[in-house]
Amino acid sequence: SGNLNGTLFKWNLKTPFEGFLTVFCRHQLALFQCLHAFIGLLPPTCKIKLLKLGNTNLLAEQLALLLIKETEFFQHVLSSALRQTENKFSLKNEGNKENNSSFAAEHFKETFIKEQKQNMLSMNRTVSGSLFRKHILNLFDLQMNSDMMSWLCS
Repeated sequence: SGNLNGTLFKWNLKTPFEGFLTVFCRHQLALFQCLHAFIGLLPPTCKIKLLKLGNTNLLAEQLALLLIKETEFFQHVLSSALRQTENKFSLKNEGNKENNSSFAAEHFKETFIKEQKQNMLSMNRTVSGSLFRKHILNLFDLQMNSDMMSWLCS
């Protein structure tokens, strides 16, 4: 069997015993390998139909728009995650600032230690699990749409 990376399967149930399986592939070779594997499993009454919808120029334009949306989404996710961790970080590191000159050396030492901690924390940025799941689901939806559009363009 071959590599089915970039292949999406969508099953629409018509009745409990009947449905439509739509296969989106980036490469025709992967599609043929997939169909070859299904032939032994599918009943003889199964109909295979190649769907290619729409004008190529329109599809290419829609694909470009979807890829732009995907890029904007990545930028939004990264900037919001960074903003969230920076806000948490700045709240943790606000402290008392003393203006007494007798404590200048101690204050310098504390500031140095805080800066070291800031550097360590900024290298270990995390995002909450629910926010991560939400972003991954949105990203999956965008990628599935762009994959389907690229399949239709090919």
